[in-house]
Amino acid sequence: MLVLLLYTYCSGVFSLPKMVARCEADVTFRVIVGDKIPDFRTISEYRRRHLAEFPYLFVEVLRLCRESGLLKVGRLKHNERVAPAPKGRIPAGLSVKEKMARKRGTKKGRAEYARRKAIAEPPFGQIKHWEDFFPAH
Repeated sequence: MLVLLLYTYCSGVFSLPKMVARCEADVTFRVIVGDKIPDFRTISEYRRRHLAEFPYLFVEVLRLCRESGLLKVGRLKHNERVAPAPKGRIPAGLSVKEKMARKRGTKKGRAEYARRKAIAEPPFGQIKHWEDFFPAH
């Protein structure tokens, strides 16, 4: 369970439902948990009990992971400001991720991307809702 928690934190996954989902679908997570996929209550209880006993252990491991570049970054904290997008043409050598970050940095790009909440996300929630009514297994 400790390895699972450390790996999920280093992967940028902190939500319990996402941890369980990754354990079911992601090969790397399956190697860690094997055939015994924990439910969110088990993970929650383990995390609550051991974080209370050894908080410095998790903090230290996460600090080391961040320093070595293992933690995923890219999200802004609540008090951080979005850096203004550079002016001019987009350079040819940028990756798809860098191009998207540059586009989302503009006022128009932020406004377009904000509409995703109203346009693209509801169908995913509806599909997940109906999957609960008609489970595949």
